[in-house]
Amino acid sequence: MRNHRLGRRGVAGFFEEIPAASVAIISLLLFFSGMLVAITNYSDRQQSSQFAQEAQTFLEGLLGYANLTYLGQYGVFDVYSMTALTLNDLTYDFHPSFQYSITITDTSLYPVHYDKTLATGNLPSGPSSLQNGYVSDSTSVDLWVFNFPDTEYHAATLTVVIWS
Repeated sequence: MRNHRLGRRGVAGFFEEIPAASVAIISLLLFFSGMLVAITNYSDRQQSSQFAQEAQTFLEGLLGYANLTYLGQYGVFDVYSMTALTLNDLTYDFHPSFQYSITITDTSLYPVHYDKTLATGNLPSGPSSLQNGYVSDSTSVDLWVFNFPDTEYHAATLTVVIWS
């Protein structure tokens, strides 16, 4: 039987620890880099979701906007108030923190159509240059038109595009 005592002739075991330590360090680095990517993706998605919510809030605000609706009816626009609407009115009442474009398109079968477009600027052609990108949202509205002696309700589409 051999004598297994520790001494100067024994094997230190240092060379077995290097690969094990390397695997542990690489595993930790992969874990932390994965966590960093996940946190960054979550933050980006939360920011874009918040920007889309701002567009929805702006659109809903327009649907009930007192300077645009007919007798305060939600989603029914007075065509004469619509034609008189300006960017200054919207900026003063809504105080948006983004650039926007509002388009009201008359889609009815009546011979006379009432369309309106208001924009704070042109949407850049390269969306990558935008900080938050852009969001487009649309809904149906009615246009109240009083033509003596008749009253007409025109079907229309309200489209809001915001960018930042």
